[in-house]
Amino acid sequence: MNSTLPIPLTAVLLITLVPLVVAACGPDAPAPHPPQTSSSAGGQGGASVSTVTLSVGSGGNGGEAGGPGICSEQDVMLQLEGVRVMLLLDHSGSMGGTRWNQAKAAINKMLDDPNNADTWFGLDVFPKNTSAVNKCNNTGDAPVELGANKHAEIKAWLADTQNNPVGGDLTPLVHAVESYMLDPTSALHNEGTANYLIVISDGGDTCYDPDATADPDNDFTEEDKLHMLASAVHDLKDVAGIKTIAIGFGGGTAPPELDTIAKNGGSTFDTHIKASNQAALEQAFDEIATAIRPCRFTLQSPDASSSPSKVNFYFDDVVVPRDLTNADGWNWAKSDELEVEFYGATCTQIKDGSVATVSAKFGCPTKVGSDKNICANRDFYLPTPDVAVMVLQDFSGSMKDQPKLSTPTYRWTEATSAITNMLVSDRNNGIEFGLDLFPDTAEGTGNCDIQPYPNIPVGNYNHHMIIDWLSHEVPNGSTPLIKALERYVYNPGRIGEADVSGSLVIVSDGADSCGSFSPSKPTQLEDATKAIVDKFGVKVFAIGFGSGVSAPQLNAIAKNGGTGQTTYSKAADQTELEQVFDMISSAVTSCIFEVPYAGSDVDYDKVNFYMDGDPIPRDTTHMAGWDWTNAVSKTKVEFYGAYCDLLKEGKVTDVLIEFGCETVVPK
Repeated sequence: MNSTLPIPLTAVLLITLVPLVVAACGPDAPAPHPPQTSSSAGGQGGASVSTVTLSVGSGGNGGEAGGPGICSEQDVMLQLEGVRVMLLLDHSGSMGGTRWNQAKAAINKMLDDPNNADTWFGLDVFPKNTSAVNKCNNTGDAPVELGANKHAEIKAWLADTQNNPVGGDLTPLVHAVESYMLDPTSALHNEGTANYLIVISDGGDTCYDPDATADPDNDFTEEDKLHMLASAVHDLKDVAGIKTIAIGFGGGTAPPELDTIAKNGGSTFDTHIKASNQAALEQAFDEIATAIRPCRFTLQSPDASSSPSKVNFYFDDVVVPRDLTNADGWNWAKSDELEVEFYGATCTQIKDGSVATVSAKFGCPTKVGSDKNICANRDFYLPTPDVAVMVLQDFSGSMKDQPKLSTPTYRWTEATSAITNMLVSDRNNGIEFGLDLFPDTAEGTGNCDIQPYPNIPVGNYNHHMIIDWLSHEVPNGSTPLIKALERYVYNPGRIGEADVSGSLVIVSDGADSCGSFSPSKPTQLEDATKAIVDKFGVKVFAIGFGSGVSAPQLNAIAKNGGTGQTTYSKAADQTELEQVFDMISSAVTSCIFEVPYAGSDVDYDKVNFYMDGDPIPRDTTHMAGWDWTNAVSKTKVEFYGAYCDLLKEGKVTDVLIEFGCETVVPK
């Protein structure tokens, strides 16, 4: 967790500073003057900053790295990415005594480690402020808020015996994790740093237990708890940029809950770390510290004339090749080319302290691999198109039935589980979701009410709200399918906005049962579906869940929904419903990207596209590759074949466009 690199003896620098050296790229370059340094400790996440000014000879654009020529002079400041860590420590009664003392000792040892000196830490516990009435109370501020130089404050709080766990207190694990998603003012929400929430618990959540004395009317199931934990940490990762790591301390841990946190937390630890005693917990902290120690640097205010295609980074004067696949070397971490990250063995060298100096030389063509130069003069990461999906879910009383006799669970339970898994799936990252129920409340057995607005509008930040809503509600009432669909003819919301790829996904287990029986109901559904598609370009999907559906009604929607389907999708149980959701996710994910304006000095006929560093050939036959959707203006590109499949399957992290090189075409 430390930003410290060993400093060369020839440089007079603070020990926490990392020098970025800008020098001549050829052997004939004059020797630079000694560096002038200034520093500021702390930064945005614990990393110190060093400004290194070198005067070098001017003139020319330089030659090959290691060859004749002089690189441009400039003043550069390099900042190592900061790290913020909030420790979320179980404070329930079972943590008392020996276990609490061991946890304190392990945390103190981690805080005393010099490698963690620059890391911002905070300490939070769960539960907080318990009473004789409520043993699950988790309201209030963290004991030690996240910040710089909080190590001593955390140790002092832990040393105070008044803060020891109280016997009988329960474990509000779900509420504790949720609180970080629901509090955007937390210092852990910071775009400029690497942010981690480390959960340490000796047991599962006991505050959502139906038998818990604090809430005897609670009817949450273990599956509900897993849904809420998955949703919370998934949104922490995708919305707030916070990665969550789980440690099970002691023998009473709940692996499913902690593994759910780890699996969806976005860190390299995709299962919870087991620590049965103090020594194992200390080892866990060491492993985490090594894994999260940063290898990313920010270039502060490089000279305007500096070309990102004419820069090389060096470890102890040995060039580090650029690696577009992010496997072993360096690459730009952001499209503005102001952040650089090292990967693989080069990152390991930084973390283990085997590198004395990290330097950069501007003005020479970038080395890629062992001996290749990069020809590009500009590159950008392409923005993902906005994709919005509204789930229009049947909320009638029959959803409490079993989907099929061989399935012991209820239709509503299976539907909510399938929706939850869809929301937290990595393949659906970037898709905006909303939830609309019909009827929209569970008031009354014959309820057919439809309100003017959906229960939860489509948006980027509401996955957790949707899952929480589904976990709290029990279906009831009739099936106002026609009224629910017709509302989108007049008010589609986000899915009907221009420049949004919008879809309406209808899940129903039966026929419209509101109003008198009428053979014209399929026609009404057909007309409403056509109007939604024609007016707003929204795709409408129909799913029949269970055996009691109305084929004429759902087929009327399916064949007019603009999806290419002629019949509704059948799902007999949760597994089949998840398969249908996967098919729909693939169908709504676009393979068309907007190409940002790159300036008047680039040649759009010399362009290449990369998926996670791998070049994609241009294919004007639209079978396997990319092509302009508008060959004249060249503002949109579409990917075809296997490359489109990779995008739709969520297997691509970055799509990059690079200008300046001859376009790759199929051989």
